[in-house]
Amino acid sequence: MKLTTTSTTTLAFLLFLLDRPHHLLAAAESDKRELSSSSNRQLALFNAFNVYGQPNPSVSKIDIDQRSIVASTALSSTVGLKQTKTNYEEGGLGFKTLKALIMDDDVYKGYDLYQKAVVFYGGDEYYGDTWMQAAFGGDDVYLGDNLFSMSRLDLEGRSTAIRWGTLVFNVLLGGVMSYMHRAVRTCEASPSNALQDWDYAFSYYTGSLAESDFPVGGYLLYNLVQLYSEVFGTTQKDQESPINTEILEFFVDSRNQIADNQCDELDGLQRIMGLLVVPLIQGCLKAVYAMDLEDDSRQITQGEAAAFSSAMIPILGGLCGSKGNAQIVYNDLSPGNGPSGSFEVVKGAFE
Repeated sequence: MKLTTTSTTTLAFLLFLLDRPHHLLAAAESDKRELSSSSNRQLALFNAFNVYGQPNPSVSKIDIDQRSIVASTALSSTVGLKQTKTNYEEGGLGFKTLKALIMDDDVYKGYDLYQKAVVFYGGDEYYGDTWMQAAFGGDDVYLGDNLFSMSRLDLEGRSTAIRWGTLVFNVLLGGVMSYMHRAVRTCEASPSNALQDWDYAFSYYTGSLAESDFPVGGYLLYNLVQLYSEVFGTTQKDQESPINTEILEFFVDSRNQIADNQCDELDGLQRIMGLLVVPLIQGCLKAVYAMDLEDDSRQITQGEAAAFSSAMIPILGGLCGSKGNAQIVYNDLSPGNGPSGSFEVVKGAFE
């Protein structure tokens, strides 16, 4: 099956992922990559800014804070976690810190996915930060009926959970999705504000380093999509992921529609949301495959499973109304449960 930017739909792509031969999942785990296996790639095809335009500099530089977090969590130490928490809470380069993306009062949280996730997680409007703080402290915390036992992860596991958690909670929900929804909400009443919010969403998707060659695509969601597309064999190295290509097209089309006051025709938001869920599922599948079928019980793998599954559970149980499948993913991938999880069971839950 060949994926193209015109024929790919989110559903078809997810079914394609779930049907990938197992060796495609194993390949990326065996080479133990973090973000990129090569520092000398020539990525002439990666031209996100040429497609959309330059990101807002005061917004996109939050990826410099994320880069610092990648470095400090790699230490897997008490000192490293202390540095990570400082970067998370204080930052310095973006106009919002990573923590502020989900904690500030002016962050729009009224969209359906977020509100249903809040209900699913027991009414905690700041559940992402609650989860992050538990990971920092090695504490156990309930979110709704779900107990997240961060004490079952060691320093390496918690560091890894935080490293990915900042992306899937803070940048995705509080950055990209929040500003996209606010742009659509204000499109008719204030097109200029809607355009600014849409540019902010794009800036949180790419960061300032999306055209860099090491790591591929920078440090935010453009990079995340690129990384897992390569892991699952849906794109080749040195080629832009078909998901990223589609997302960029939807960003451009919707920006133009907002500028032309075609608010009733906006559909880019839902399409981008659907496509950005794909790497969350990929993260879950990659981790559970390694733990179940490759006997990889390393803390780094358990931390990865904890972060991606914690972001997916409320989408399954809240937005999709599939609490049974959400419970399956929680049972198999929540902190400390990963080594006893089943790849086929988790795959079945997503299918």
